[in-house]
Amino acid sequence: MREDGIAHSMLQALRQELATRPAVKVRRLLVRVGELTGVDPGELERSFETLTSGTEMASLDVEIEPCPRRHKCSQCGTEFTVICEEYHCPSCRSRQTTRIAGFELELSFVDSEDV
Repeated sequence: MREDGIAHSMLQALRQELATRPAVKVRRLLVRVGELTGVDPGELERSFETLTSGTEMASLDVEIEPCPRRHKCSQCGTEFTVICEEYHCPSCRSRQTTRIAGFELELSFVDSEDV
């Protein structure tokens, strides 16, 4: 499952960073997942739970933030969320829009504390 590999890579990067900071404990992660990535947020969350179970990171709280597909109008500059494959601008009705979001897949926030 692809989500297992993604969670594993993120946890590995986090562990490498924590190795340089032994007095820090991570409490919470925020992972942003764009709807166009093909990554299932629920499966990714389960992958994190499985990979951290029984480890020093078992109490880690992982939040998955779904990121919708967003476009920007080339004519009027309006930014909007694409719903049901409607790519035209809701303000001026132009079809000249560019995708600006939806492919995110990132570890965007780490909440930690000194121990």
